Parts: sequence; structure tokens; C-alpha cells
Amino acid sequence: MFVDYDYYTDTFKGTLLTEDEFNKYGNDACIYITASTMSRVTDSTISIYPASLIDKIKRCACVLSEYLKRVADVESSLTGVSSSSEGMIKSKTAGSVSVSYDTTTAVSYYLDISKQEEAKQGIIRQYLSPIVIGTIYYNLLSKVIDSGPDICPCCSI
Repeated sequence: MFVDYDYYTDTFKGTLLTEDEFNKYGNDACIYITASTMSRVTDSTISIYPASLIDKIKRCACVLSEYLKRVADVESSLTGVSSSSEGMIKSKTAGSVSVSYDTTTAVSYYLDISKQEEAKQGIIRQYLSPIVIGTIYYNLLSKVIDSGPDICPCCSI
């Protein structure tokens, strides 16, 4: 995992996750970033990038970790729901069994797998979009496998 809890609390200033939660969701976030960057960002490769890009990568992992926790919280609150399309349980009554569901757009959004993927990809693009640092063009999201950083096509640097 290329980001740790100290970074999350001290630098990122995160407060949503406990250390155990961060270790779980942070690991998942790092795996997702590694897959999204076609292994350009891994535990062993992150150190090749400039400090400012490393910071963006770690911030991305923190934001993804918090997003994954929110999704897990919504999913875990669905206990007793026979279908995820019904929504999150808003209230229960024991006598004569009455259950009402929160079917707001926010809950539906968190339950929709394609929306979850859209949100994760949005976070990835926000933090890891192509950038020029110094004279080097970094495109961590390129689908083209190469042996090093891309050369900026617009200015030939």
C-alpha cells in the first residue's frame, strides 16, 4: 500500500476512517489505482515520480478510501432488504412488522454498480489526469504501454 494512515490523518487531514478502516479501504484504493494506471503506480514504482505527483497519487488513494467506506456503509445498512432496489431501511416497527425504505437518489446512486464505477473513475481522473511537471509529461491513465513517461505531443518536450 503506497499510502499510510499517518499520511491520511496528518497530510490529507482525513477524519472519516479509523486506522483499521483505512488499512482495509486504503489497500483496496491502492489496488484500484494500480489497475487504473496499468501498473504504472505500485508500491515499488511510486518513488520514481516527482514529489508533487506522489502527493496527488496519495490524495487520490485517500479520497477513494473514503468513497469505498461510504459505499460499504450504505450496503451494510441494507440488512433485511430483500432487494437492493428497494432502498436503505429508514425505520422499522416490531408489532405488525412495518418497514419503510429510504429510496432517495443518493441511496440509489450508492447501490448502482455502474454509478460506483463512474464515481471511482471520476476520482481517478480528477487526481491522476495527464500533467506536465518540469519538462516531463506524465500520463498515468494512458492505455498505451510504454517504457517511460510520455513525451508531450503538444509541445514536443
